[in-house]
Amino acid sequence: MAAQTTKQCAIQKFAGGTCGISCTFLNDSTVRLAECKKNITNHLKACKLPSGHQSRWAADVPTEGHLISFRCGLFRFQPELIICPSHRYNLGLLWKPSRTCGHPDHKGKKKVTKVVSAELSRKLFQNEGILVPLGTGVCSSCFAIISQNCQENIVNEKHDDHETEQIEHQNIDPCSSSVLLDDPSVHEEEDGNMYSLRPRNQKVTSFDNLLVTILNVIPPQENGERGKKCILK
Repeated sequence: MAAQTTKQCAIQKFAGGTCGISCTFLNDSTVRLAECKKNITNHLKACKLPSGHQSRWAADVPTEGHLISFRCGLFRFQPELIICPSHRYNLGLLWKPSRTCGHPDHKGKKKVTKVVSAELSRKLFQNEGILVPLGTGVCSSCFAIISQNCQENIVNEKHDDHETEQIEHQNIDPCSSSVLLDDPSVHEEEDGNMYSLRPRNQKVTSFDNLLVTILNVIPPQENGERGKKCILK
């Protein structure tokens, strides 16, 4: 049997509670999050989350270590963090959702009809600073409020990105010299002018040489008539 852990593990700073052994897994000791690799398929199914087993949807979390990390608010997985058996299983395989709505601002007596996924838990924690662990059940009213707030934040982020692109576009001068120099039509026009100034190389054939010889032999006054006859022949 493993001795009870007296030193606090790294996860205790985020999740609270007391470090120690697990009454269910007595032989387990303190490990790193990267070493938490137990099968979580049945646990995800029990929490009504996608398990990736015989399902069209991928698993909501890839490993047991990620499951523990997300449930205590560490959405950026840090594999080297040390965790004791008590926190490992209380946040992992032995964790069970409440039968009532788990949203802190819940009002009324509506029953649980929805489940908070890992992505929704992360967005809720980042946008509102509220940690609702993945697998927590919520009522339809709270779920609608959570989804609407997350969607509004996504729209605002896209709007801010669009305004930034507009500002950057306005800072570009369309009449700058760099734009004109890069215009392909300018290069084509310049190339055309260059080609028009080049002298054309004329090829001298044997017929041209013969014609020049005949014109030089015939007297100038007879070049007009006899030259034509020689050419016709």
